[in-house]
Amino acid sequence: MKMQDYVRFAPTQLSHNLEDGVIDYSPMVDAFMEKARDGITIIASGSSYNSSLMVVDAIEKAVELPVYLETPERAKKYPIHCANNNFIIVISQSGESTNIISCIKALKEQGIEYYLVTGNLNGLATKISARVQDYGVGNEYVDFVTLGVQTLVLFLLRFAEQLRRARFSVTDSWDFKAVVNGQTQLLNATDTFIKNNKMLLSEPAPTFFVGTGPNFGVAKEGALKFQETLKRPAMYYETEEFLHGPAFQLTPKYTVFLIDEAVPSARVSAIFEGLRSVTNKAYLITSSKKYQDDDHVIVIPTVESWELNPLVAITPIQLIAGVVTDYVDQWDTHPYFKKFSDKVAIKADDYQEQLASIKNQWNEHKADK
Repeated sequence: MKMQDYVRFAPTQLSHNLEDGVIDYSPMVDAFMEKARDGITIIASGSSYNSSLMVVDAIEKAVELPVYLETPERAKKYPIHCANNNFIIVISQSGESTNIISCIKALKEQGIEYYLVTGNLNGLATKISARVQDYGVGNEYVDFVTLGVQTLVLFLLRFAEQLRRARFSVTDSWDFKAVVNGQTQLLNATDTFIKNNKMLLSEPAPTFFVGTGPNFGVAKEGALKFQETLKRPAMYYETEEFLHGPAFQLTPKYTVFLIDEAVPSARVSAIFEGLRSVTNKAYLITSSKKYQDDDHVIVIPTVESWELNPLVAITPIQLIAGVVTDYVDQWDTHPYFKKFSDKVAIKADDYQEQLASIKNQWNEHKADK
């Protein structure tokens, strides 16, 4: 399995996770409802942080409580949003990140209760946590998190939905199935886009990712993916913040991915057209049908509400990163980087052993098929 394979497998895993009984949200909902809560605090890093950033506003709207998003380091040193009357969610896909484990130990030392949400029930974080929830990533053993993003976004939105029902006795819900059913069309559109822009995408250009609201989280994850995979300088900004300074450095050498709002914005369209005056590597991700025949645009499925937009906006960026990195064979880091990684560990000592175990599970799953 390669990174792009996991992107293509995402619709299958998402469909599986939507089936009744596959993921039981009731333990987390019950834990939340044990006492009055003033808010929710999510602690995460890397792609888990970015996934959470895509949905914090949606969760806040659903549960009608403030939702705070913290890095492990900040939560450990300045735990102002980790009071006992807040519901604390700590997220780690691998369950092996050293910063998450350090944060968990600090929370425990302070007597702060938390709920661990993870993709690895055998990880060290699980072993030291009392309350644990598998969020349904399945078997992803490639270092560059892809499937873990979509499954975490889906999990957090469905948790918010279940919590809303428990708090307010309502039955309203988001149409997740329609979003998942549109993924095949989305992947095909992205493949066509990559084919049409292969040479431009292969240029090692500094890259901006620009989006607002939940798409700011998409932009942040996009920048992370290009840095991890293609080893390119990549930056992320909200749409208007991008215009207030960062855009001044643009030249024909730059790449820009502009992520439109759920309801296509005339302002975003104008910015896109303006960017094309500066660089031929300006791209737009939008649901606007007026760009249907534009080679520099990926037209994504229309969603029923802005809360669901990340589930369709992130997929093209992930696939571009995976496919283009295969094209240019850029997976290996610089030889000097190994010296750095040997000195600064970001995963627990048994991380490679955990990856091997997940890989074996995946191979056994395929063999059973």
